[in-house]
Amino acid sequence: MLPNNRTTSTTTSSNKLDNLLNRLEKVKQIKPGKYKACCPAHQDRSPSLYVTYTDDGKILMKCFGGCDIESIVSSIGLKLCDLMPDNPLNPYEKRKRPPKFSKSEMFDRVVFEAVILSVAVRELLKGETLADDDMERILTAESTINEIAREVR
Repeated sequence: MLPNNRTTSTTTSSNKLDNLLNRLEKVKQIKPGKYKACCPAHQDRSPSLYVTYTDDGKILMKCFGGCDIESIVSSIGLKLCDLMPDNPLNPYEKRKRPPKFSKSEMFDRVVFEAVILSVAVRELLKGETLADDDMERILTAESTINEIAREVR
């Protein structure tokens, strides 16, 4: 559990997250960038507030007890702007770095990996057992497709 310090000031997005978490009770990290805590807007004995820190520096919150975001934020002395990065990205600019590959290169790679998966599925449908090397290649194809999906988001 993080210490409860209600006087921290913030400037960067990660400091904003620390400032928020320090104002909450029973904070527990679920996985990187995801936390649960007791909601300060209602009498919460068991954590019902979920906090997510996004890649672009936004802080998202959801109270499964039904509290609205304004009530949650105001109950700990913050404003909604305290949940957003100081310098938000242009809404049309999804990332700071250019993509690794052009759209046509990514499309060609997805098609190639899809063919690999298609061949494997056909073999499995025929009742064939895939060799360990084939299974490794399937995992590589899946990983490559997932990486491209992240790249285009």
